Amino acid sequence: MSKSPIALFDSHIHLDDPRYADTLPVLMENAKARGVIGAIIPGTVASAFTNITSITQQYPNCYGAYGLHPYFMAMHTESDLEIVEQYLKKGHAVAVGECGLDAMIDADMDAQLALFKAHIRLALEYDLPLIIHTRKTVDLVLKEIRKHPNLRGVFHSFSGSIQQAEIIRQHNFLMGFGGPVTFDRAQKLQRLVKHLTLDDFVLETDGPFQAGSHRINDLHYPEDLRNIAEYVATLRGDSLESLSHATTTNTKHLFKL
Repeated sequence: MSKSPIALFDSHIHLDDPRYADTLPVLMENAKARGVIGAIIPGTVASAFTNITSITQQYPNCYGAYGLHPYFMAMHTESDLEIVEQYLKKGHAVAVGECGLDAMIDADMDAQLALFKAHIRLALEYDLPLIIHTRKTVDLVLKEIRKHPNLRGVFHSFSGSIQQAEIIRQHNFLMGFGGPVTFDRAQKLQRLVKHLTLDDFVLETDGPFQAGSHRINDLHYPEDLRNIAEYVATLRGDSLESLSHATTTNTKHLFKL
């Protein structure tokens, strides 16, 4: 009996990044040749939303999310949240985000928290999952999530503890893993990935950011999801077929694709 073809789904990639613009058709074909069948494109700033929508129209298996990333707090205006909601009203968004909290940047945490709560409100109102960014803020984010049992979503590029992961599992959220797990120094993260079940996580590149160990000094490409999947499958002792099937199923279920 022949093996099923590998079908991977990138749960988080910034295809709207200008560094992809000139070669995106080729990059998408290369990814398809390596078994990548779709992608979620998270928003970061309101000015990028038009481009995200354009890409999703060009590539049927790419889907847009709309949100305001905490890293760009200085760029966001009060009207940007209204723009997010305008895109949600159109009915094409599969998630709210990328949003969250970041303790590693010079931005007021109270202001970040107010913006994050606004994204939570929109996710609940439009019955959409959240794509959450956390850096040194997992407990703060969990404090807010606990208040809303109906919330669901994904902790993108999760790097927290096993104890935090157990709480996340209990609150309808998945965890996303990508390039960082492939480095030898990431032993804590690797232990976490081995601890989880196949139902608990999704795969991502976060391209062009957070390249894996195979591209230390290079741009991170959509096709690199295959390298990440192969690494995680070997790490866990799973077959690539079972890992790809589970993580793609998890992604499709979370984003209702």
